[in-house]
Amino acid sequence: MEKNYQRKYLRAPLSGGVLFSIDEHLHQALAVNISEGGILLDGLPFDPGSATLFGLICLPDFPEFKNLNKRQIHQFNPAMIHHRVIKFQAQVVRTAKTSVNSLHRHQTAVEFLMIDERKRLTISEYVEKTQSNLILLLSLFEKLKTQDEQMSQLWPILQHLGYPTFLAADVLEERIKKEYQNLVW
Repeated sequence: MEKNYQRKYLRAPLSGGVLFSIDEHLHQALAVNISEGGILLDGLPFDPGSATLFGLICLPDFPEFKNLNKRQIHQFNPAMIHHRVIKFQAQVVRTAKTSVNSLHRHQTAVEFLMIDERKRLTISEYVEKTQSNLILLLSLFEKLKTQDEQMSQLWPILQHLGYPTFLAADVLEERIKKEYQNLVW
């Protein structure tokens, strides 16, 4: 299959904590996105330089919601989602410092050095399912403009995937569009 995107690997949004160690010190950061090649971390209070780190991350095993009917979507229980633990070794490849209200933090991109091939496949499956779910959400937002009944399918999927459903529909749509664009660019 020929790649028709700009990145070496597709990346998918991911929210959740990442535990990792650098020089025998344990740290935690938030994942921003993940690909077969690495993870973008946020919230580090320090610049890790070009450190090698060992880490753990849990990937949720969401279904492809396009394969579920309305009843299954409404009965879906996010608490029953299986999570797969990914253990990895990675190298810091880029760090950007940001400041908000005089608090400094770093976004850090890490590239996988050693990761089991089955785990790499698990990440690939996560990215593919996320891509499928983002496409479904975008199509439901489009249909929402002409068919109000799509709301009954859209809102539960947004909730199941962890989106803040208290936001306005147009704000959520823009966020999902941006996440879809970030898959490939």
